[in-house]
Amino acid sequence: MACQASVYTPDEKLEVTRLLRGLSPVVLARFNTQPEVVSHPASPHPRVLLHSETGMWRCEIAADRTDFYWLRPEACAPSPSLGDFFEIAAGLLGHYAEVTGSRVGRLAAIVRWAAAHTAPALFAVGHFTRPALAGTAFEGTEAFEVYAHRQHALDRFLVNASMRCTAGAGGALTLSQDLNTLTEQAASRRFTLPDLTAFFGCAARAHERTLELYFPEAL
Repeated sequence: MACQASVYTPDEKLEVTRLLRGLSPVVLARFNTQPEVVSHPASPHPRVLLHSETGMWRCEIAADRTDFYWLRPEACAPSPSLGDFFEIAAGLLGHYAEVTGSRVGRLAAIVRWAAAHTAPALFAVGHFTRPALAGTAFEGTEAFEVYAHRQHALDRFLVNASMRCTAGAGGALTLSQDLNTLTEQAASRRFTLPDLTAFFGCAARAHERTLELYFPEAL
């Protein structure tokens, strides 16, 4: 499992020194390595990288967005619950917005799951298609992908909700779930700390429900 929480700050001009001075010691304690400032090939904005020695916790801060991650460094590493991760994320990203005075115009909550399988594509075909198709049109399939998207209300937030399941010859089945507020509203919205707490809390519960719908048995 990997988790990501993001805030988009379209008006921000990142001041690295001010940022690092303003961050709470409690926040910095989670990232117990030296902060790095790097350029990004896809963006004109430099990025501040914060990460833990274990590699589990990571935060990438740029003027236009901040991404907070939990990454599993090895298969046996214990993971936080979705509720715990997104609760931590709401506090951390809200603290960042407060320190920088940023306007948060858009939010995103992403979860990625992965499971080993001896024949992931054939498993996915059998899981997502009618039996008649699985045994005929898709017989011998070596790679398979399903993508679903819809727009709906998540509590008081209008969101894009997407699911992508990918299975290839590499012996892995992956599922990515993404909930994000609308791009077209980013120029006018100003999400507050209570908004972040509400959104990420709702997202955690929605991701859990969606996983159970697509895969009633554990991945």
